[in-house]
Amino acid sequence: MRKIPVWAFHGAKDELVIAYDNFGSVPMVDAINKTNPKVKAKVTVYPLAGHDGWTRTYNGTGMFQGEKRFDQYDMNIYDWLLQYKKE
Repeated sequence: MRKIPVWAFHGAKDELVIAYDNFGSVPMVDAINKTNPKVKAKVTVYPLAGHDGWTRTYNGTGMFQGEKRFDQYDMNIYDWLLQYKKE
């Protein structure tokens, strides 16, 4: 995954996959970044969201709603995606 730009979104109240535990988005992004990827991986954690973090990500209502200690959702996800292309 170090060759693919990653921006993970996770709900802090997700009880199915805990954002901060072994298989959550936070440790996954940390692990990717420890490999010195071409593009630093990002994670946005929504403090009030459960397992459905994607709806607010895709429709834009999650912008600026993330926990301050993680990457903010401050750019349209589609613009972020479209800035990259397969080599």
